[in-house]
Amino acid sequence: MWCNRSWRFSVRASVRTFLFWELHRMERKSTALFVGHRDCYNLTPEDIKPAIEKAIKLGINTFLNGGMGHFDKISAVAVNELKAKYPSIKLIWIKPYSTQKVLYSDLFDDSGLYAFDWHIENVGPRRAIPERNEYMIQHSSVVIYHIEHQSSGAFKTFMKAKERDLVIIEV
Repeated sequence: MWCNRSWRFSVRASVRTFLFWELHRMERKSTALFVGHRDCYNLTPEDIKPAIEKAIKLGINTFLNGGMGHFDKISAVAVNELKAKYPSIKLIWIKPYSTQKVLYSDLFDDSGLYAFDWHIENVGPRRAIPERNEYMIQHSSVVIYHIEHQSSGAFKTFMKAKERDLVIIEV
């Protein structure tokens, strides 16, 4: 039994190590992040595709996704649908803490998605999402956003990205 657990741990550690290096290999200049509300149900993937294609024309091939709500879901669907036209693009889901469940995991099964358990154990759950968002801003040069109201974490993340002079693409 001990060997079995050890083997499982080493496989998980190897996968995490691979994903860590995959994330650090990505170049900031070719990476974009999505910022939007978890409850923006008036949008469809077709609404987001033009913004993604604009980012691709700017040299973006990696898209960071928080995987938390409706905007993240439809942006992931749009990226996956555009993979037929742009096979080199990839979608990376940045988890704020290791226990986060994907609400729409069926979407990510065939997407080539990299799930990265980005979390800081000492930060705690209240700070995990803002810290994850900060990480995505630091590793991106473009932000694709849809903001409907200013009293939200999405708006705060967008403002931080704007302050850091990221290229801004509105949906």
